[in-house]
This record gives sequence, C-alpha cells and structure tokens, in this order.
Amino acid sequence: MKKLFPIIAIFCMLILWGCPEKEPVEEDMLSAVKTEYSIGADGGEIAISYKTNLTCSVKSEASWITVPTKTKTVTTETVSIKIAANTSTEERVGKVTVSGGALTAAITIKQSGKAKDPDPDPDPDPDPDPDPDPDPEDDVLENGGTSSYSIPYAGGSFTVKVRSNVDYSVECGAAWIHQATTKTVTEDSVNFTVDANEGEARSATVSFTYGNTLTFSVTVNQNAYIAPSEDDPYLELSTKEVTIDEYGGEVSIAVSANFEYTVDCDVDWVTIKQTGATFTCSVAANSQPVERSTMLIFSSEGVIEYLTVMQLGQGSNVDPFDVGSNLSVNGTANCYVVPKAGNYTFDASVMGNGPQGFIWEDEVAVEQNLWPWDLISVTFSNYGGEKPNTAEVLWDDNNVITGVSINSDLVVSFTATGNKGNAVIIVRNKLNQLLWSWHIWCTDSPDRLRHETFNGTPIVMLDRNLGATSANPSDGQATFGYWYQFGRKDPLKLQYGAAWSMVSGEQSMEASVEHPTTIYKFVGKDNEWFNGSVKTITADLWGNPYAMHNGTDHLYQASMDELRKTIYDPCPPGYMVPPEWAWESITMDDCYADDKGLYVTEQNGVSFYPFAGFGDQGDEYGGDNGWYGYPGYTPKSDGSKYHHNMRNVVCCWSSGSELAFLRSGHEWDKDNYHHANMFVYMQNEELSGNTVMVNENSPAYLYVKYGHVRQRVCSVRCMKMQ
Repeated sequence: MKKLFPIIAIFCMLILWGCPEKEPVEEDMLSAVKTEYSIGADGGEIAISYKTNLTCSVKSEASWITVPTKTKTVTTETVSIKIAANTSTEERVGKVTVSGGALTAAITIKQSGKAKDPDPDPDPDPDPDPDPDPDPEDDVLENGGTSSYSIPYAGGSFTVKVRSNVDYSVECGAAWIHQATTKTVTEDSVNFTVDANEGEARSATVSFTYGNTLTFSVTVNQNAYIAPSEDDPYLELSTKEVTIDEYGGEVSIAVSANFEYTVDCDVDWVTIKQTGATFTCSVAANSQPVERSTMLIFSSEGVIEYLTVMQLGQGSNVDPFDVGSNLSVNGTANCYVVPKAGNYTFDASVMGNGPQGFIWEDEVAVEQNLWPWDLISVTFSNYGGEKPNTAEVLWDDNNVITGVSINSDLVVSFTATGNKGNAVIIVRNKLNQLLWSWHIWCTDSPDRLRHETFNGTPIVMLDRNLGATSANPSDGQATFGYWYQFGRKDPLKLQYGAAWSMVSGEQSMEASVEHPTTIYKFVGKDNEWFNGSVKTITADLWGNPYAMHNGTDHLYQASMDELRKTIYDPCPPGYMVPPEWAWESITMDDCYADDKGLYVTEQNGVSFYPFAGFGDQGDEYGGDNGWYGYPGYTPKSDGSKYHHNMRNVVCCWSSGSELAFLRSGHEWDKDNYHHANMFVYMQNEELSGNTVMVNENSPAYLYVKYGHVRQRVCSVRCMKMQ
C-alpha cells in the first residue's frame, strides 16, 4: 500500500503537466473618454470617444442631437454626432448614452444659446445709408484678428486682438485655457496660456461679452498628446505664472531642460538672470496705479514654454504674506510669516534658501569653518547620508503653533492657533542630530514702507523689527521683536538680563546651527563670536560681498544687484538684511522721538523703531555669566542690580562691515577688525544711583553707519529684495 501513493502522485503530476493553462476571461468594459462636451449655438459635429470591448449602440435623449445608426466592436470608438442649431437664447443640455450589454456610459452635451438681438427695439425708420464708421460714442466690441487658433499638445499661448471701447468680460470655455491679462483700451491684446494636453485632441471657445448686446468668440483647437522619445528635447518650468506686488522684487523658478535654453523678454521693467538650473526674474517697482503684465518666452531646440509675469498697480493693497497654506510657494527661507490661524506647510528639503544662498567655493567653506561645507549638502537629499526624520517645536513663546510633523517628501506641516508670537521648528535625523531650524513669525502682515537713498535707489522695508508682533508704539514690548548675533539666522532672546544659554570657545558655523538658542561670547578675537580659525571672519555671512573684499578698493559699496540673500539670512522669502547704505538718506530732520522709540517719516507712512536696545557681555554687568540688555535689570558682579541705558537706543543690523577683509592669504588684524555697520539712534543718559535717567533735554544722535561689534545681539529690520 505504501508503494501505491508515490505512483498516484506521479500520475497526477503528469496529468497536470499535460493540461494547457486556461486563458483568463476578459471582463466587459465600457467607459467614456470624456464625459462632457460643449458646442456653440450654430451646432455642428462633435466626435465623442469611449473605450469598450463590446458591441455598442449610441442613443440620444434629446431630439436636437443626431447619433449614427452603425456600431462596431473596437477597443476605442470615436463617433461623430450632429448638433442642430439652437434657435433659443438659452443654453440647453442633452445626454448621449452609450450602451453595450449590461453596461452604459453617459455623455453630457452642452450647447450655448444664440446671441440675443443686439437691438430688440429697432428704429422704425432706420437710416437707409448708415455710416460705415460707428460713432465714437457707440459701444464697440469686435474681433480684431483671427477667429481660430491651433495649439500643440505641449501647450502654449495665443493672443486675441480686441477692438473695443467698453469694459468687457472674458470667459474661457475650458479649464485648460487661462487668461493671462485683461485691459480696457482702444485695441487690446488679450493673452492666454494653454495647458499641456495629455489626451485626445480637444477644442474650446473663448467668449468676449459686453452686456447682452455685444459678443464674439474664438475657437481654440489643441492637438492630441504624442509621447516623446528619450532623445527628444524637453523644457519644463516649475511655474507658469508669477505675481509681484507694486514694489517689485525677485522671483526664482526652477528650469528643467536637456538642452541649453534662451529667454526672450520685451519689456524694460523685467530683468532676467540665469544661474544653472535656476532662473531669476527681477521686477522693477510699478509707479502706476494699474497692473501690468508680460510674457517671457523660454525656448530650447524647438520646445517653447511661457512664463506670465503680472505686477500689481500702486496702491493695490494686496497682502504679499497671505500666500495660502504653502508658506514656501514663493521660495524657501529661514523665516515664514503666518498672518492668521490655519493649517500650513513649508518645504524642509533645503537649508534656508538653498544653493543660491551659498556664496563660497567648497574649499573656502572648509578652510573658514563655514557650514555646510559643500553645495550638495545645502539640500537634505545627500546630507551626511541622513535626511531629516522628525520635526518638532524647539520653543514657542505664546502657544502659536501645534501639530508639527514632517512627511517622506520632507514637507513640514503645522497648525497656527491664531495667537500672535514666535516659534522655532527644528528637524532631526535618525541619530537625533539637529540639522536645521526655521523661525515661524505669527503676526498680522507687516506693511511695507518706502524711501530712496542718496543715489535714488528705492528701499522698501517692513514696518516692524523681525519677530515683533505689532508696529503700534502703544503695544510696548510687542514691538521689540527678537535679537540676532551678526551673521546668524536664528532669533535669540534675553530674559531679565540673562541669555538662555551662553558659550565661549572656538566655535564653528556648524555649532551655531546645531545650537540655535545659544549666544556665543568672544574669546579668541576681539568683539567676534565666530572663532573657527584666525582667518575666519563673519563679515559677509549676510550676503554683502564687499564686506569680504577681493580687490583694492575697501570703501566700495555693493549695489542692490550685487547683494545676496544667504542661507544664514534670517528674513522671510523675498526679504533680506539691508546693506549699510539702506538708511543713508535719513537725517534728523526726518525723525522725531518720544519715550517709546524713534519715528522716521517715509514716502508712504511713518516707520517706528522701538527702543529695544541690544544685548552684550560685560565684566561689570555680570562677568562671564551675564549679558545685559533691555528689558530688566542687569546684575553686577557684586550682586547689585544696574538698569542700563537700553531704553533710549535703536540698534538695527546691516549686512555691511565697517571695514572690508580678504578671505584667504591674510592673517586677521585685530587692530582693524571689530565692527559691522548698523542703523543707530541714541540719547545720552544721566546716572542717578542705580538708574539711568533720560529726559527730553538729553541730546540725541542718529548714526546711519554705526560700527558695532559682531558678537552683540541686536534687532533686524528686513528689506525687500529688488
């Protein structure tokens, strides 16, 4: 019996091996390629498509839609249906049903109504010989060009010439057509862009209408998608449209192409600059009340892409900080303004503003103990082999954010509670190392105040210090904001004369990034917190190239287009620490002060600079363990308290150095190496016991380029990039 089982098993295997495998049964399939079509009032033919493996019939529920009688079984079927003219002025909707076996697919047909009679009550005695030229006072809306446009499947643009003297409306008949600009002039050029087509050929109409009497339309036909081969050229833009406020500024977009590309621009108020894969568009301020726009043309080996640049008119009052839920939509930075409660995200895959903010060669970065040391590490994709793994709140001064998290795409999400205040979010890797930090500034959107320098350069600054939650002088400490050591990106806070944490010794830039709440005091160099080596100095960490000079003219001032927002810059996207000449046109005649701060008359308002003072280390005021600053009393070494003269001082950093220095090949000269320039206002004080008294008779001084030691902590007032 035991021998029988192996014989039976072998027999069964032979039977199974000899039986052919059954082919799978194909399931019935029927689906419409597109479920809705539109057509004009004159009717015509529409080609509708559906995918099926059945023999199907096509029926219409509307008498004005005629369907074919023949059908056949195909994988994809295209059927032409005829649409009768619509004699009514009302739009009508009908349905076409495709049936196959037990399956059906419904397709909606929308037909617009005919145009209304332009003159429902005609003159009973019309002029037998009307003037062929209309009266200038008559309403006119006419097509000044062609009535049909053909667009390649990759998308593109077209321009409709409109002859009109009325405020007309424009309606795009499909979601894949976008109007780029609208004007009301004698003859308009109305620009449109068309999205890339990823399916079958398609068509739509664009209608121009004024009231119930004047209208015309144009037809847009777009070719079907054709899959490119690997050798075909491609050109892609990270965005197709950007909007700039009236003050102008810079916008950077990513360009992906496998061949060199060119950019054409036909207006003088837009300047273009290409840096590798990054394209920068610099827009001048708009002095007119009306918005303006232009279209930049990118081309590479026959492939064309379009970037529409729109700029708001002066006095438009559009909030540039209310950018929606994606805070980094206009670029990444170390600080983001959050003007209201809601759910927000930002791109945490790069440090600060990314590679464009890294201004040194890799070997120089290593030599000077800068960090990160190479351009690859500016993004987290290759950061030490360890990407950010977790996100958390490092500190929050008023319960302003909750629910912080990071996903696999390195996008940080959080919820803003609506409270005003500040917080810092950090990311760590799997080894629990702190990789980078971001300042979340929860405040109502700052206003922008404008003045001009001596050379006529327009300067636009925010109306409050970085980190301040109010620009109203009556709000006291809410106007102070946070303090910063020169060249560092993170806000620092002093509480009652003592820093959260203070460290001395040989520090590198990496240490300052890994410890964003630590204040570093000088040891190896006079007045310098950054002690990586004798050749290491921080004069250009905020992007002023002539602070670290490479030539012979040490008095040269960098122009606006030579400045650079670095990865250490503490300001929001589109803003940076100002250069040393930003305040040079301001004089005492432009200013007045009270017991709260300094007021500067600008072109479009008044800038308030609070008496927020500064923080510093000093043996008399606390020895090695103490920093003094406003607010609060500072302890002396003997334990007594001293109220220092901070309440009558304005100190705002610039990005410029009092002197310029070479980065390599020269030892540090401590006799000439001390100060960075800043905007300073101060009043003299009178000492009475342990209290400093300031009264209205105290003399005041204004310094637009005051040399201040870089290890101190002072306010920052951000300037708009131009």
